[in-house]
Amino acid sequence: MDPFDVYKMMWFIRNTLFNHYDNFWKRLYYDDSYVFYKNAVQFYKNIQNGKFHAFFGGKINFRLYFGYCNILEKNQKIEFISDDPTLDIPSSDSLCNLAIQVINNLDNLFIECPRVPIDLVVYRQEYRPLNDDLIKNLKKGDFYRNFGMASATINPWYRFGKYQINYRQYEYLINFTILVPKYSKGYYINIPYVTSDRIHDEKNGKYIGMDEYELLLPRDSVIKILNITHHPNNIIMIEGVLVKQIDPIYNPIKTLQNEVQNFILTKQDIELYYIEKTKNLDIYNKIFRDMRNRLLKSYQLIKNPPISNGGSFYRMKVIPSIEINKWSKKKPLHNKYKVDNSELDYLYSTYKYYYDSSIVLENKYIYVAIDWDTQEKIMIDILKNNVVQFKYPIIFDETLDPSIYALTFIYVNKSNNNKLPFKDRYFFIDDKYPIFMVMKLNVKSIKYIPLGVERGFTTDINKVKIIKIKKKILAGEFHIFTIKCEQI
Repeated sequence: MDPFDVYKMMWFIRNTLFNHYDNFWKRLYYDDSYVFYKNAVQFYKNIQNGKFHAFFGGKINFRLYFGYCNILEKNQKIEFISDDPTLDIPSSDSLCNLAIQVINNLDNLFIECPRVPIDLVVYRQEYRPLNDDLIKNLKKGDFYRNFGMASATINPWYRFGKYQINYRQYEYLINFTILVPKYSKGYYINIPYVTSDRIHDEKNGKYIGMDEYELLLPRDSVIKILNITHHPNNIIMIEGVLVKQIDPIYNPIKTLQNEVQNFILTKQDIELYYIEKTKNLDIYNKIFRDMRNRLLKSYQLIKNPPISNGGSFYRMKVIPSIEINKWSKKKPLHNKYKVDNSELDYLYSTYKYYYDSSIVLENKYIYVAIDWDTQEKIMIDILKNNVVQFKYPIIFDETLDPSIYALTFIYVNKSNNNKLPFKDRYFFIDDKYPIFMVMKLNVKSIKYIPLGVERGFTTDINKVKIIKIKKKILAGEFHIFTIKCEQI
């Protein structure tokens, strides 16, 4: 099946969940009796009070996994009093108590919110050290217990691209495909994930949030392992079905530090948790059940691994290559491009190191994905003009990887206006512009730096001529433009 068709199917499910939970989220935003729930969700999403609290959501789950709180560093604690730096820095104990309060409120919110309306396939990733005994012992038929709030996604491409898969070396990447029965506890998150560096457009008062297509499952969810396979690069693929969810009233967070933290439950253990028999698994969509295995097989066919510093080129793409070539410490660019000196040093040194290995590509098609995250002006130029001048380096792919366009970016506006409900600070890109453009570009000759995994970074591309633009509707106001063009 065409990946775009699979993506459209995912969007249909996304809209079903979004509409099903719409009234619940309205209450969360506008009903003052839900204010503690709202704060708990915003702490979990790291956006409470319009701030990014150093991945505080991860600290919450740390409390659940290990029964105690790890200590935040001083600069992370200061974030909590940034509105009034005269206050004392909060202690680790107070932040640990805050984590417990957030967990309790999230527990109760699972009781308040609607149940999952359909039989659903979701995906989740966990990372573990290579010496983790759990990996050695986990097998088909086991009941796997997840102590933390289990963040999952309905998007098979989310955080599952060829770059991430081919770069696993020092830890296990465990990818779960989870079958979630209808009427399970869980809520669909309609707050985008806000990037940690707050990509910000001060002129227009916007910053970027990314839709994770997230379904949040309660802590202590139990999954029966249906299949488990081990792959190169320390990748483990697991398919499981959700068979039990706790009732927080009978398992409060305050008792967890006294429990034995067993990730794998015995059959005797599961009898205490199990509430209903496993349903007929044929009712779950086979395409979504097998999607990540299919993606992994396609990624494994890619022979050249990504270069170790490839990530630096992604940050560097907003800086014109001509300025990078002329860069020197006497004329720093950090003020103009909102990066500090140390980061610019790293970008420049990495660029120069790999520049000598650049290659000339002639008479070939390449694929370029342009999104609203970094290239708004280019997108608008493409829509308005037949000929477009590229002033920036371009990251391209030799073959089209659907994960390129499978992440949706959503603008956040009026970000500093805390008087507005958080929901009202978000708006979808309207029908006028697409969320992504995927360009099939016929190049006569370009010089580029190979980044591995069939991906490159151009150094000298200039003008392109637009031949044909095709609009593909996803759902409602969202659409993608596919563009055929050639180098002039």
